[in-house]
Amino acid sequence: MLKIRIPFAGILLFIILSLAANANADPYVIYKDPKQLIPLRIRDLMKRMTLEEKVGQMVQIERATATPEIMKEFSIGSVLSGGGSVPFPQATPQDWINMVNAFQNGSLSSRLEIPMLYGIDAVHGNNNVYNATIFPHNIGLGATRQVQIQDPDLVKRIGAATALEVIVTGNPYVTGNKNVAATAKHFVGDGGTVDGINANNTIIDWHGLLKIHIPGYFSSIVEGVSSIMISYSSLNGVKKHANKPLITDYLKNRLKFKYARPGLCGHKMRADRRVGQAGGDAALDDLDRCPRGSMVAWNARAGRG
Repeated sequence: MLKIRIPFAGILLFIILSLAANANADPYVIYKDPKQLIPLRIRDLMKRMTLEEKVGQMVQIERATATPEIMKEFSIGSVLSGGGSVPFPQATPQDWINMVNAFQNGSLSSRLEIPMLYGIDAVHGNNNVYNATIFPHNIGLGATRQVQIQDPDLVKRIGAATALEVIVTGNPYVTGNKNVAATAKHFVGDGGTVDGINANNTIIDWHGLLKIHIPGYFSSIVEGVSSIMISYSSLNGVKKHANKPLITDYLKNRLKFKYARPGLCGHKMRADRRVGQAGGDAALDDLDRCPRGSMVAWNARAGRG
């Protein structure tokens, strides 16, 4: 699990500061004024957003379905390069920068000029990028803590190297020149599914979950991880995105972690009427997503599901 620090407030600050870039060209509004307190600016921005814009901001679409025009028209909040999703084969860092900038310019041309967040699966180094440094699988890196090694900071340095290689491809939400916004995933227990099958059911009591599967998330939250991705698997027969006691009551309210993001696209699961009970941005995943589900904002305008 990549442990790179940046508070979620840093992401909000990035959005607010980006919005301020065009402030001089517009009539005065609070959310574009960098002298105002961030909570005031956020509330002002939220009041101005339509329902469709709020839905659009909650949607993360895959890079292959994104265009600057879609980012602008539907106020899309985030774009993802999943595993193997690249601008074209052997794209250079500059090619990545050009692509990210084009999507960002589309977002900044939207009605409220809200910048997008760009996500990438940099799980073995920045492994989508041609000629990037590839590191061992995370399970192997984690196992280094169980043996006597001469270099206990190895995993930390691997994380820093990965962050640097993400930054040079145009990822915009950074602090200083070493950090990117990281995601801890997949919450929680998908490493304990029946027969080890991906997206399967984890059968365990609450004590076992706290002892075996949750400790890594404690430390991630303490270290300032920016987001936590909800697992696409089930816990004792209940889909994680439909599990209000786990996601809303425990993760969001008990642990005070507010940015729980949807799980991976591309994993087909049945729609479940209970997903909305888990609260807010965690309720978008239990659909047959990508590419149809990635167009949630588009379908909302047309009155389709």
